[in-house]
Amino acid sequence: MKLHDCTYFLANRLTRSLKRAFDNRLAPHGLTAATWCVMMALAENGPLTQKQLSETLALENPTVTRTIDRLVDKGFVVRQPVLRDRRYYTISLTEKGKKIQRQINEVGQCFMGWVTRDLEKEELQLFKKLLVRVSDQARVG
Repeated sequence: MKLHDCTYFLANRLTRSLKRAFDNRLAPHGLTAATWCVMMALAENGPLTQKQLSETLALENPTVTRTIDRLVDKGFVVRQPVLRDRRYYTISLTEKGKKIQRQINEVGQCFMGWVTRDLEKEELQLFKKLLVRVSDQARVG
């Protein structure tokens, strides 16, 4: 198999390219693609436990912990103990976090519009569908 025929290589190259370009657009807000994902998940789903957040983002717990720590330091999210079990915390956006989330949501929409500008609407829908399908298949295997 040639490198450019390898699905893993192509997906990894796409991920790195998107991350680098998106990080550049989020830098003026002091955020990264990783922090954007956490904030968007919280905005869409409301307060989540760290475990729920890890599952939603398909990331390992230590990775999510570090990202949450950075967002707590910036005052964008808060950890609150779960009343039933104080070993666990729910993570939620602060008012400051909600305000910046709305701004970075627009950055994300503009960015994704820019990177997919040459795709027809049907092509983009198919691309997203295939990404989900391949991701789901990889998770099972």
